Formats: sequence, structure tokens, C-alpha cells
Amino acid sequence: MASIEKVQRKDGIHYKITVSCGYDITGKKLREKTTFKPDPKLTPKQQEKALRDFVYEFEHKVLNGQLLQGEKITFYEFVQKWVTEYAKAALEPSTLQSYANYLDKQIIPYFGHYKLSEIRPLHLLEFYNYLQEDGVRTDGKTGGYSAGTIKKYHAILSTLFSSACKWEMIESNPCDKVSPPKQSDTQKLKYFTLEQVNCFLQALDLEYKYNYKEHTRTMPNGRQITIKGYCETRRLPLQFKVFFYMALFSGSRREELIALTWDKIDFEEGTITIDCATGYANQRMYQKDTKNKGSNRLVALPESVMQLIAEYKEEWEKTKTKLGDKWVGSDHVFIQWNGKQMHLTTPTKVFKDVIDRYNEVVKPEEPLPNISLHGLRHTHATLLISANTDIKTVSSRLGHANTSTTLNIYAHSLRKADKNAANAFDDIINKK
Repeated sequence: MASIEKVQRKDGIHYKITVSCGYDITGKKLREKTTFKPDPKLTPKQQEKALRDFVYEFEHKVLNGQLLQGEKITFYEFVQKWVTEYAKAALEPSTLQSYANYLDKQIIPYFGHYKLSEIRPLHLLEFYNYLQEDGVRTDGKTGGYSAGTIKKYHAILSTLFSSACKWEMIESNPCDKVSPPKQSDTQKLKYFTLEQVNCFLQALDLEYKYNYKEHTRTMPNGRQITIKGYCETRRLPLQFKVFFYMALFSGSRREELIALTWDKIDFEEGTITIDCATGYANQRMYQKDTKNKGSNRLVALPESVMQLIAEYKEEWEKTKTKLGDKWVGSDHVFIQWNGKQMHLTTPTKVFKDVIDRYNEVVKPEEPLPNISLHGLRHTHATLLISANTDIKTVSSRLGHANTSTTLNIYAHSLRKADKNAANAFDDIINKK
């Protein structure tokens, strides 16, 4: 017989259930324990029946050797085990840190107290609806989370429950039976049109004024002098122009370009080799493999871009020679002032500055959309598709593991290309 103990907690009444299941080799009595929290929405009689049913099922599983570990540990306890015994060895540091952020912000506070096996598809739906409510964000922003962010929460939960299934701690993955909310049209991919691409490329060559505030400078002899504020005319440094051209014309990811070294650029063939990337975790950058095996690729660039890269290489060599002993870098293409590899976030900030300056000074009446730096990759793919480039070639240039990934991401662009093809075929028939 199972023993039942009623416990009053802050969140309501719980029941501790203990079932004896024989003795170990030393003669010590074996017991399996669990807890049950009745649904407060049920009537007292319904709660009593739910408790009886739960106790009966738990006792039956214990006595027949069918009890899964997921019925004994909480979701929080499982996450700790998953991180320690799997994630730390299997995941990239940056991926693990990203998972930890999502887990700490919302997932563990919401699901942590549940028994692992108690979490059902309906709980997930309730969680996704909760994430869309105003006031739930931990970053201080108004409104709920976007469909894209909720999709990430869903992916992380699915990964966790998939591991639990493989370890035979639960029978099935509840994420398989529920879908996160779909993205609206306003949340879909953001990229430049062909006209906007031309405006953006022009913006890279614009002169702009930079205002220096009054500041104090320490001289080599230790004496401090005050420098009055002044204005200086600047142009975008050549290496950033090269970075944005390569991102746009190759469709490469930011972390792939930051990791690029000169030996990966073939000036004779007009190609770049993408076979590694730069990650960021625990406040440091590190070298890592590309996103997947398909991401290792050889990407061709047009002659005009290769000439721009060659021009920048000459400048890079002069800078290295000029710095002499102060040069601390190796062979990275994109660098800081002393030759050290460029920080992963730097091109993102500069990209936003370029768009902001263009919109404020050049064409405030026809502003460029504030897309992300990753939007240049989407622009590359979208324009190729609109030019009727076959999907296998597009997928190969992007470094997707398979064409289905490309098809899923750029479905909207493909539908437009298909419609254009239908109209083109109609024109051929009608002209004939």
C-alpha cells in the first residue's frame, strides 16, 4: 500500500506519496517517492478522485518496474543533469550560454517545479501564450515576446525533452504535439531591395562629419592637456567597406568573416574559403567550426569585389609594417588598430551607424530600412532567387546543410520567383 502525506506549501496543498518496493541486497527497504499537486480548479471530490488515480498509477508502475526517472525528478533537476552530463561537452560555449539565458529567464521559473513527466503539450501552449503577454519580458521592453523568440524557446524545450526520451526518462516529447505561434508578415525576413542595395553601397563612400567633445589627454611626459571640442570630416575605413561588400556579395555569416584569414582568399581564382567561425562566450572570443558540415564551402566573388579586397590588403600590410613591435595580431583579415582580430560585435555597430547616417543626412524622406547585419545575407539570397538562380546554388553559397533549409527560410521569395516564371512563360506563349 502507498502511504500519502498531506503537505501545506506556499502554492497550495501537495501530497507526498511513498511506495515500498522490496529490499536491497543489504536488507534495506526500498522506497519510491513522488509528489502530487491537485488542480485547484477542480472541486474537492474531483481533486480526491485525481489523487486516487495518480496514486494507483504510480504504485502500479513502481511494483511492475515501469517507473521512469522522469516521474521522480523535477524539470529543474533534469536541466542540471542535462547541462552537466551532456551540454557542456556537446555544445559550443556560445550555444550553451544562449541556452542558459533562455532557461534562466523564463523556462526554469515557469517549469522548474514540475516533475519532468508531468509536462504535457497543453502546458507548452499555455507557456507560449504567457510569453506573448505584456509585462513578461525581463529586458524592460514593453509587449510580449515575438513569434521568432518563442520559436527559440520551443526549440530549446524540444532539445531537452528529446534528450529525456533518449535517456528513457520520459516516454514521448511533448513538443512534437504542439507548434509555437507563427510569425506575422511584419516579423518575417528583413532585407534590402535592389534599389536599397545601391543606396547602401553609395552610403559606404560618403563623407561625414564627426564631432569630438572637449576632453583631457595625457602626454608622454605625464602632463595633462585639455583638447577643445572640434569637428572632423571622415570616411568609412576601407576594411568596413570590404567587410560589408563581402557579406553582401558572398552571403557569409558575420562570425565566418570575422574568422577569415588571408590564406583563405584566392586572388587568382576569385574565391574565399569558409571553414571556421568565431564564437563569443564568457566574455571572450574563440575559434570554432562552422555551423554544420555544409557550411564549409568555397564561395566565388566578382572581380570588382576582389579588387577592393586587394586594395585593402595593401593597406593592411602597410599598417602592419608601420606598427612594428606594437602589432599583436596574426593573419586575420579584419582587425583592431593593433592587428588583433576584430571583435565580433564591431561590424554590427558600424553597420547600424552607416544606415543611421544615410537616413539622417542623405535621404531622410526615403530612408533605408533598419535591417540587421545578418540582413545582408538575406539580401544576397533573396536577390539571387529573384534572378532565377537555382536553389541548389543559392543553398551552397549560403552554406546550408541541405536545400530544404533554404526552401523553408526563403519560401516567400521563391513564391514570388515562381509567379514571375509563370508570367514569363505566359509572355512567351502569347508572343508566339
